[in-house]
Amino acid sequence: MPLLLIAALVVAFFAIIFALQNAAPVAVSLGVWEFEASLAIILLATLAIGFFLGLCVALPSLLRRNLRISRQKKQVEQLQSELVEARTVLPSTPPAPDTPGEERPTNSEPPRSLPPSTPQ
Repeated sequence: MPLLLIAALVVAFFAIIFALQNAAPVAVSLGVWEFEASLAIILLATLAIGFFLGLCVALPSLLRRNLRISRQKKQVEQLQSELVEARTVLPSTPPAPDTPGEERPTNSEPPRSLPPSTPQ
């Protein structure tokens, strides 16, 4: 948390320096609406509007992800309880021994090469 606070203070410091160095008034017109404000205020307002719009676009997917995570956590808990219950109900059986004389197939042959292709 202190790292986040330090980062916020650094950003605020640079925003103050930016605002002091860009105090020239600028006229902004948007359709029939026109106003005059300092360049720093206009740029910072534009940045804030962009941040807000980006948040609005990202929010639905963040909410869906968090909902999916909570559902999966509940499912994991349910499956873990079912596993514990199944282990208590069913006695554990040792694995079956390998049958003597039964051999597992092995691939000891080298790979077959393809015949050379002829140029056309």
